[in-house]
This record gives sequence, structure tokens and C-alpha cells, in this order.
Amino acid sequence: LTPKQNREVPPLRYEIVHRLARDLPHLTFVLNGGVKSYEETEECLNNGSGVVGVMVGREILNRPWYWGDVDRRLYGAENPGISRREILGNYSNYATHEMAVNPKLGLGTILKPIQNLFIGERGARMYRRVLAEMSAKKFPVQEIISNATACIGDEDLDKRW
Repeated sequence: LTPKQNREVPPLRYEIVHRLARDLPHLTFVLNGGVKSYEETEECLNNGSGVVGVMVGREILNRPWYWGDVDRRLYGAENPGISRREILGNYSNYATHEMAVNPKLGLGTILKPIQNLFIGERGARMYRRVLAEMSAKKFPVQEIISNATACIGDEDLDKRW
């Protein structure tokens, strides 16, 4: 299977998972994949079926800022209200450290979690282009993130949840 086919096969059948969770309450059931919003997540968790979790990994990579309020929305935890500028500063330090302790770690891999941080915002396409072009040229990760960040306006960088 290609990676695309692997993400789509087999078809997702939530009704079976919900039925199993109801029929086997002594077991733990977590939905894996296909959920794209808070509303869908809440529906899966609060429909009385006994499903206790929902995995949204690829969706978080596709829209990380959207999911930045997940702990407050789903679990009532306080949102720290960190801005994307702060996220990128913290991530730059983290990425630099990780690249130092694991020299085989590729730039594409370490930059993937922040690739779509500005999806739908002004400058997002240029931001992604800078990440891609500078990583292809093997620039230091802090320099890549700094240059990509410069493509985004202050208003979008400083937005908080």
C-alpha cells in the first residue's frame, strides 16, 4: 500500500467501535483517525458508548493552531495562552537540542510539526516555502525557523488562545 492508501484503508467505521465499547465496558476503546474537529471529538467521547479517547495525530499536523485549545475544550484544563511567536522560540531551542543529540535526525522531520502552524494566515505559503527551501540547503534549524517566522506578520505571530 502507498502511504495515502494506508491512511484510507480500511474504511473507518466508528459505529463498530462504539458498539464494542458498549458491549465490552471492561475494555478500553480509543478511536484512531478520521476525526477533524473539536465537535467530532466531543461527539465521539460524549455519546454514551464508552469510548475514552480519540487520536487525531495527522489532523494535528495539518492544523496545529486549531488544536491548541484542546485541553481546555475537552478536559477543562487552563490554556497557557502561548503565542505562535513563543511556540516557535521554544521549538527552535528544542529542535536545535534534538539535532545536536541526534545528528541523523533530518531537518524535514524536525520541522514537520511547525510546517502548518500558520495555515490559512497571510504569509503562510511563504513561511512553508522558506522552511522547505532552507532545509533543503541544510541551513541551521534556528536560522530556518527565524527566517520563516519573518514571513508572518506580528498580529498573527502574537495571537493567543
